[in-house]
Amino acid sequence: MIYLLPSLLYKKYLKVFFITFFFLQFYQLHSQELNSNSDFFKTVSYGKKVYFGEIESAANWTVISPNNKTTTILYGNEINNFNFKEPGVYTIFFSDVKKFGPNDCVHPKFKDKMLINVTPTEMVFQFSKIQFSDKIRVGKNCDDILMTLPVTINSLSEGGKVKLLKVNVTGNDVNLIAMPLQEEIIVKNGTYNLSYKLSGTVNKETYLMFDFVDNNNETQTYYQLEIVN
Repeated sequence: MIYLLPSLLYKKYLKVFFITFFFLQFYQLHSQELNSNSDFFKTVSYGKKVYFGEIESAANWTVISPNNKTTTILYGNEINNFNFKEPGVYTIFFSDVKKFGPNDCVHPKFKDKMLINVTPTEMVFQFSKIQFSDKIRVGKNCDDILMTLPVTINSLSEGGKVKLLKVNVTGNDVNLIAMPLQEEIIVKNGTYNLSYKLSGTVNKETYLMFDFVDNNNETQTYYQLEIVN
C-alpha cells in the first residue's frame, strides 16, 4: 500500500492536468471563434469619425485603441468627435449611469461592448466628374451606355486590392444597374478612372440615384440633378 499511494497520486495528478489542458484548449478555440465572428459596429477609414447620435452627458465611453496602446474616457456627445486615426480594431465600452426606466433614455440603444474596424484605405468617388457616353431616356434600353468617373485613393498601406462592386440605381419605376468593367483595382495613392456598363431601363420620368460601394462596404451616392424623361 505504501508503494501504491505515490502511483495513485501521480495518476490522479495526470488526470487533473489533462482535464485542465483540454479545457483551456477548448476555451481558447471557442474564444477565437467568437472573436472571428464578432460583428463590427462600424467600419471606417483611418482618420475618420463615427456619429453615434445625440447622447446624454451622463453616458460615458471607454475607447481602447488597437493593441491596447491607449485608453480614452469620453462623455456624452464627445464620442462623435473622436478621431479613429490608427488602423486596426478599436474596442468601445458604453455605460449609461442614468437609467430609471425603459423610456427614460433618449439616445439609441447600444451594446455594452462594440468594435470599430478602422481600415488603412479611403476611397472617394469624384461625382463632379461623372460622365455618360449617352443620355439616359425613359423607355430606352441603356445596355450600350458607359458611365465613367474618377476615384481617389488615400492609403497608409499600398499593394492590396479593392474589389469593385455593381452600382445599384434607384428612382421611380427604375430597373437599372451599372457593372464595373474592372473586377478590382490595386491599392495605390492617386486618382484612377473607373468605367461601368449600364444595363436595364428607366420606365417613368424620374430622378436617379447611383449607389457606389467603397472598400469599407459603405455607400457613396451620386444624385443626378437632371430629370430623366
